[in-house]
Amino acid sequence: MFGLFRCNAQSQFDAKVEHVSISIGGEKRVGYKTVFDFSREEVRHGWWKYAKKFGRPINMKSHYKVVVPSSETDGNVDIEIIAQTDETPKGSIFFLGLENKEYEEQVKKILIDFKKELYLKGALEKIQKNQKKAKVLSKAFSSSLSREEKSTLLDKLFSVEQKIETLKIKIKAIIQLPR
Repeated sequence: MFGLFRCNAQSQFDAKVEHVSISIGGEKRVGYKTVFDFSREEVRHGWWKYAKKFGRPINMKSHYKVVVPSSETDGNVDIEIIAQTDETPKGSIFFLGLENKEYEEQVKKILIDFKKELYLKGALEKIQKNQKKAKVLSKAFSSSLSREEKSTLLDKLFSVEQKIETLKIKIKAIIQLPR
C-alpha cells in the first residue's frame, strides 16, 4: 500500500475524462485528461506503480513515457504512452495519450482504470487508519471507569464507524462503475 495518500474527506471520485490535445516536448499529443484531488506527486507516484504492471515507465522530467512491449499487445511494435501531471490549486490534472489514434479508446480505459485504482487505494488506506483508531478507542473504553469517559469514547467510536461506512459506500460506487 502507498503510505502517501492524504485521501481527505473531500476526496471525491469523478469518472469524467475529456478528449484533448496538448503539446509535450514540442510535439502535439492527442489523448484524455482528468482531474484528481490528490497532489501532483501522489498521482505521479501512483502512475509509476500502475504503469509498471504492463510496461516500462521512463521519467522524462516533464512527463512520463511508458513503453508497452509488443509481446504484451500481441502486435509487432512497442506502444508508447505519454503521461503528464500538472498541479492545480485543488489537486492535479492528469493527461494520458499516445501517437497512434488507433488505440485512443484503450488509453481512455487505462486512464479510468488508473483513476479508480488510485481512489480505491486511498479509501482503503483511510479505512485501515480508522479501524486502528477504533481499536484504540475500544481498548480505552473497556479500561475506562467513569460514565462520562465511556460516553465520550462511544461518541468518538461511533464517529469513526460512520467514516468507515461512508468510505465503504464510496468504494462500492467506484467498483460498480463500468471499466
